[in-house]
Amino acid sequence: MLSLICSNLIFMLFLSVLLGAGDEPATHNLTQVTRQPACVETMRIGRGRAGEVTFAPDGTTVAVATNIGVWLYGLDEVDSGHLLRHTAEVTSVSWSPDGRRVASSADDNRVRIWSVSDGQLLHTLKGHTDVVTSVSWLPDGQQITSSSDDNTVRVWNAADGQLLQTLEGAMNSVTRVRWSPDGLQWASGSETNFLFFKKDNLVRIWNAADGTLLHTLEGHTDTVRSVSWSPNGHSIASGANDNTVRIWDVADDQLVRTLEGHTNSVRSVSWSPDGQYLASSSNDHTVRIWNTADGQLLHILKGHTNSVRSVTWSPDGDQIASSSDDDTVRIWNVTDGELLRTLEGHFILNIRSVNWSPDGSQLASSFDDNRIRIWNATDGQLLHTMEGHTDDVTDARWSPDGRQIASSSDDGTVRIWNVSDEQQRHILGGEPQAVTSVSWSPDGRYVAAASRSGNFFNLFEADNMIRIWDVANGRLLQSLEGHTNDVTSVSWSPDGRQLASGSTDETVRIWNAADGRLLYTLEGHTDTVRSVSWSPDGRQLASSSDDSTVRIWSVADGQLLSTLEGHSDIVKSVSWSPDGTWVASGSNDETVRIWNTIDGQPLCILEGHTHPVRGVSWSPDGRQLASSSNDNTIRIWNVNGN
Repeated sequence: MLSLICSNLIFMLFLSVLLGAGDEPATHNLTQVTRQPACVETMRIGRGRAGEVTFAPDGTTVAVATNIGVWLYGLDEVDSGHLLRHTAEVTSVSWSPDGRRVASSADDNRVRIWSVSDGQLLHTLKGHTDVVTSVSWLPDGQQITSSSDDNTVRVWNAADGQLLQTLEGAMNSVTRVRWSPDGLQWASGSETNFLFFKKDNLVRIWNAADGTLLHTLEGHTDTVRSVSWSPNGHSIASGANDNTVRIWDVADDQLVRTLEGHTNSVRSVSWSPDGQYLASSSNDHTVRIWNTADGQLLHILKGHTNSVRSVTWSPDGDQIASSSDDDTVRIWNVTDGELLRTLEGHFILNIRSVNWSPDGSQLASSFDDNRIRIWNATDGQLLHTMEGHTDDVTDARWSPDGRQIASSSDDGTVRIWNVSDEQQRHILGGEPQAVTSVSWSPDGRYVAAASRSGNFFNLFEADNMIRIWDVANGRLLQSLEGHTNDVTSVSWSPDGRQLASGSTDETVRIWNAADGRLLYTLEGHTDTVRSVSWSPDGRQLASSSDDSTVRIWSVADGQLLSTLEGHSDIVKSVSWSPDGTWVASGSNDETVRIWNTIDGQPLCILEGHTHPVRGVSWSPDGRQLASSSNDNTIRIWNVNGN
């Protein structure tokens, strides 16, 4: 109540200046009544974007590096998985020889060592001053080597995490480091640095005992992305951006063979356990298997629809695992090249929206893989997956009692789900137009949904309507007409009497929910309005737009109160804090901003997402903010008022 009184007091001060009353500036005493947020990221939720993949030594588990951590998947139960959670993108993952530990490197310049049995973080290795590009265990499991964009290779004691050695040389960024099978040497690849006109593209072999350079293998004409030792340690394979795989004789520094066939950069190479074959993955979307004796191409594994980042052999040599930018991990039979299993639905990009449950314990998210997922907000575990939509899910909202979810989709339907058993209760609509947004009435009796043209074939059938359904019986009650283009967002007022909507026609409209009358058309945005959000007292409305602004409106008379400027790209989402103190916005500029609605200044700029931010949502107690992004993460931020 006190915070609401403070919010109303600030609003009255602001209006007095807006109307020309008084001589004192509106912000004269604001520091006495306005809380200042302290914002810290506390959790990432999601499956992440698939990077490097590698088999455990016993072949029963694969580890997948992602932008939120390392996922461990038992091949008998790939739908579950266990996450070793990071706060930065994981660049490489490596199993200890006994399979009891995993080492991971990340773009926060650190290496981490984990216990596989319980997921506990054992050590965090600090020392690199730039992104760590790869990590590799010594064959005896006692040491770890890491490479970095800081142009160094470091050797660490795996038992206590102590730095043993730092190797520096006249080299560009080191892309990969791999130990020889006997642990006496290790190989590194390096890249061309176009910024400083340094052309390296070399494979180097080092003495593990004292770090001296033993061999330099020259031949690649572009960045070396991957190196792999043959099981007997006599040869090295390398893959590069020059589209080739090369096999080298280590003893005499000679190029033995160049394997050509890939039509784009080679991202990864891996020897079979018996040394007879070599697998390579490429930006040309394929995995290729080669005979190392004569260089003949044996199989082209097709199925990935984007760059294949990583390839690895199972310990028995019967299978290959590959990970791709198509957000899948695929497991193949080596003998005939048959696809055995696809881990999908795990690494899908584009989380459209995120919304807190009324009790603050769970989060609902909508995805571009036609599913709704519900997560535990405390530990980030996936609780429910709801399947049924036949196209991208654009929005997912909790009912006021927290027992149901309403979802909207590009398939033209709104669906009502029981959360407890993940079952559909109603399928509403079914028009050819895509449904962009859904909102519950405060009493939970009705849902409203906004529509737009779904695709090229019904482009001329767009109705630009807002529809209201009775949830109990699924009956369509009203269709609100007035927008002249796609309706992108709809939101019910806190008292249930009004609806607000945003549209590609650049307007915000306020409607009487009882009879569907248009009350106000709010004009001022100069591009598509993406999102609308009511203040908790229902007196104001926030809207976000492709014009990179957030605008605050008076609901009573439709007047523009303030324009919040600072985002450098489309503002996809906006959300009012529960106490009415702040507004949060998410943008294509990859940031989340928290604004003081009185003076229009950003109080926090939350950075960390690596793709556009699609959704923002406050927890019911206002202490946390969740944001969803095309980087396939939901991030939770602590927002504490001092």
